[in-house]
Amino acid sequence: MIVSHKLKVIFIKTKKVAGTSFEIALSKYCGESDIITPISDDDEQIRKDMGYVCAQNYKSPEYNLRFIESELFYNHMDALSIKNSIPADIWDNYLKISIARDPCEVIISRYFYDLSYNQSLISFIDYVYSCSDEILSENNFITHIKGVNVIDYMIKYENLQQDISLLEKKINAPGLYQTFKRMNAKGNIRPHNANVNTMFTEELKDYVQKKARL
Repeated sequence: MIVSHKLKVIFIKTKKVAGTSFEIALSKYCGESDIITPISDDDEQIRKDMGYVCAQNYKSPEYNLRFIESELFYNHMDALSIKNSIPADIWDNYLKISIARDPCEVIISRYFYDLSYNQSLISFIDYVYSCSDEILSENNFITHIKGVNVIDYMIKYENLQQDISLLEKKINAPGLYQTFKRMNAKGNIRPHNANVNTMFTEELKDYVQKKARL
């Protein structure tokens, strides 16, 4: 999660959407007063090696603006928690950005990510049905407040190049897409042939899509 005063953007980070790669790329353009939440040690090292701004100001942000004291800012922080933790003028005036992805694709990536830590994991179909409603709808929970999507600029995972290229002009971050393209955070975990057509029945697809809208 990033709140950039330099760019006047709030990056609300959803899950299994290349969010860490985008976050690392965006941090290249951040300033010293911006809020950048920590990511995994390995990914934070990638950010450091690239010479980009690393996690900072997430415990007690200090900048020359009216600030409401909050608890720790954290990775994948939901929109309502962010709104309640920053001044209203920042929430109202900064561009709120996020990344959306087909929920069926999200659960495939989640399955193989979990499988990489537990090789004895249950079958994919059993895995999907074992997921709680909260897990299947968690990206909506992150980007919505009282059922309303609060994102001003939504990047579509299926259209990353065009959407990020347009965004870099909007927020004056030249080269953002090319920077993002070089990232591969948490990559190479999911098999290339694992997709909705090979992993899902129509019944399972409908189940996930309905749950994701909760």
